Order: sequence, then structure tokens, then C-alpha cells
Amino acid sequence: MEDYYLSRQNRLLKLFDLTFRPIRRKLLSYYGAEYARSIVSESRQNFIEIIPQMPYVGGMKNYYTPIIVVNGFIIAMFRAMKETGKTAKDVMSIWAEVADDLFRKIPGPVARLGGRMLVSQRTMKAFGKQADISQERQYPEDWVYVLLEGDGDKFDAGFEFSECAVIKFYDAMGVMELAPYCNFGDVTYSHYLGIGLDASETIGMGCDHCRMLFKKGGETLITPNLVDVLPLAKRVI
Repeated sequence: MEDYYLSRQNRLLKLFDLTFRPIRRKLLSYYGAEYARSIVSESRQNFIEIIPQMPYVGGMKNYYTPIIVVNGFIIAMFRAMKETGKTAKDVMSIWAEVADDLFRKIPGPVARLGGRMLVSQRTMKAFGKQADISQERQYPEDWVYVLLEGDGDKFDAGFEFSECAVIKFYDAMGVMELAPYCNFGDVTYSHYLGIGLDASETIGMGCDHCRMLFKKGGETLITPNLVDVLPLAKRVI
């Protein structure tokens, strides 16, 4: 399926333009209008070059395919900003702020409902089927993971990844500097949706697996690698 993303290039570029509207505003607030314009333009060109290199992991049959696309955006922006002397942390801090703004605006009751649905038995059953498929390793660049049954005390639902498609993508694109910050989105949404997350073990931080343990109404732990990246760290630490 080498042409999977190429055949969707126009839609992907429309999504890029939509996604980068708040990114542009953040860049403008920190670095000025000319820098923001230049980085967004260069990032878009970088993304066009990245599209045919994005790993195929089953298309939309795989719930995680959108994560590949978003990380294509991130890689494109990192390449653009790195040329100006910025770091992976600088780039991920911008994305983390945009994600924080997005989830912080969700009304509390709606956020809590979304959180309950995300860790519901029905959702976990669907992810369980996909986890079983991942064990077949049909797509070498895919995630490989299992579900962890909640223990009724420390966590309600969990995932353990022995292979991570995002880290593989970063490695293939030569941008492993991004790896320590790869789970900024998980920590952000779990906090605002009220499904506390312990993600203190990740492949991006050098562990041999990623373990994500969710607890409804629990505390979302912010690991040291994200303290200087996540805006919510200032609110909960």
C-alpha cells in the first residue's frame, strides 16, 4: 500500500492547513509573524516530502493511523525549526500547548463522559481485537501491543506496547530527538478527560516497552521528561 497516503494527499494537506492554524498562532506569539510564516510554509513543504514515507499500518482499519499522520506533521515542523537552531523540546512544547488549549476548552461534564467512554468495556473490546491483530505483525512498522486487565485498585484498563510505530517512524526519519516527548498527547487528554494515566514507562524514554495504565477519576502522572513541556504541569505539580 505504498500509495495509501499519496492517494489522499489533498485531504492530508487540508488537514495540515487546519491543524497548523493554532500552531501558527503559537509560533507568532513566541517568535513573531515572519518566523511563524516561514516555519509553517517550510513545514508544509517538508510534509509533502514525508507523505510517501509515512508507514502504512492498515489504513483506517487501524485506530492509530491518525497518530501516524499527526507525527508526520510534527516531524515536518521539527525539521523546519531545527534549521533555525530550535530543539525537539521547543517543537513539542508548541504542540503540547495547542493540545492543552484544545482539551482545556471541553466542558467538564462532556470531558468526563468522553473519558468514561474511552475506557468503557465496549471500547476496550474493540481495542482488544486490534491488539490481537497486532500480534500477527502483518505490518512491520505497526504497533504491537496487548491489553492489560484492570486490577480494580491501581488501574481500570491498560495497554502494554512491545513495539511502537511512532518510535519506528522517528527512527526511520532520523528524528529520534523527538522520542522522549512522544506521549505528550496521552498525558494531556487523560488529565482533562478524568481518566488518570500512569505512563511512566515508555519506549521513547528508553524502556523496553510502553505501559499505559488508566484509572477513572485518578491522577495523571507527569513524568520528568514532560515537566518542562506540558502546560498542565504548572497546574498540577
